[in-house]
Parts: sequence; structure tokens; C-alpha cells
Amino acid sequence: MKEKDFSIKMIGYIILAGAVLTLISTVLHPLTIDPWNGLRAIAEIQHDPAMWMSDHILMLVAVFLWLFGLSAGELRLTRPTAASRSAGRLFSVSVAIWVLVLCAELTALPLLAARADPFTENTVFLVWKALFSFGLLSGYIAVVLTWLGVSLLSSHLQNTGEGPKWMGLLGFYGGWLGVIGILFTLIFPSIGIFLLPITSAIPFLWTIFFGWRLIKN
Repeated sequence: MKEKDFSIKMIGYIILAGAVLTLISTVLHPLTIDPWNGLRAIAEIQHDPAMWMSDHILMLVAVFLWLFGLSAGELRLTRPTAASRSAGRLFSVSVAIWVLVLCAELTALPLLAARADPFTENTVFLVWKALFSFGLLSGYIAVVLTWLGVSLLSSHLQNTGEGPKWMGLLGFYGGWLGVIGILFTLIFPSIGIFLLPITSAIPFLWTIFFGWRLIKN
């Protein structure tokens, strides 16, 4: 029992560490909101490639810890249900997408950016632009899966009584709010810089509450 309690607490610490690092790496990340506009992004990476690399290495570690912890936390529930198992699968798929995207942004994108010319739109720039759009859109999809996982896991906590009612309601509706925010950002990218912090804050904070509960319980 003590070993199980220790492992649950460790998962909680992993979630909290991953969440904090994810927040830091997101704040440091260039403001590349629009997947259909590669010009701003290439200016950022060409201006300070070392910062781009450092931030994406941090983000790779951060999202792996954060989503791995959430997936592992689902496995430690007392009474797993179809909703909680589905949430765990969504977290696992999300982290897999993030690893692929961030590895591409650490390898292929810097190499292409060094040889791309956005003014003449040479072939290298067009390849860079296509890969950037694919990566950012994939990242949005990964976040959608994470927020859906939060909604499902919250539904489980509410229906089984394994968590307080407010936490179940907050996570369920907050997860869907986060999904709606991303969909609107993809349709209207210009409002994403204002919309995403508002709509994603609730499900993100919910993951911190979840990690804290694992530590305290």
C-alpha cells in the first residue's frame, strides 16, 4: 500500500512539474498562432535560432512529463470507467503527436529556415512553410485531444464520486471550452492571441488541481 501511495504521489509531482515547465515554455515560445502564416514564424527562428532550439527542447520535456503524468494518473484511479480509460488514451495519443511535432521543429525546421528565402519564396521556403503549417496544426489537434481527455476524466470523477463535484464540473465544461477556443482560433487566427489564454486556462489549471489531488490523497 505504501509503495502504491508513493507512486501516486510521484505521478502527481510529475504532472505539476510538467505543467509548470509547459507554462514557462509556452510563455517563451514565439507568438506563432496562425498555422497558415509562415512568414512571422520564419522571422522568429532566423532572428534567434538558439532561443528557438532552447525553448523547444524545454517544451519537449515539459509536455512529455505533463501528458505522461496525466495518462499515468488515469491508471491509478480506484474505479476506472470507459470515460477514464478513453481519457488516458487521448493523453497518450496527444503526447505521441507532440513528440513527433517537436522533434521536427528541433531538426527539420531550423535546417530549412537557414536556407529559406521568404522574399523570393524559393523551394526551400515553400517546404519550410508547409512543414511549419503541418506542425502547428498537429499541435492544435494534440491540445484538442488533451482538453477532450480532461473533459472525459472530469466526467468520470463526477460520476464515480472520486473527486469533488466542482472539480468534475469545472473540468468537463472547461475542456469543451478549450476545444471551442482552438476551433475558433483555426477559423479566425487573428483573435487567437486573446482567445487561447482565456479558453485554455481552465482545463490547464484543472490538470494542476488533478496533480495536486494525487499528491494529497
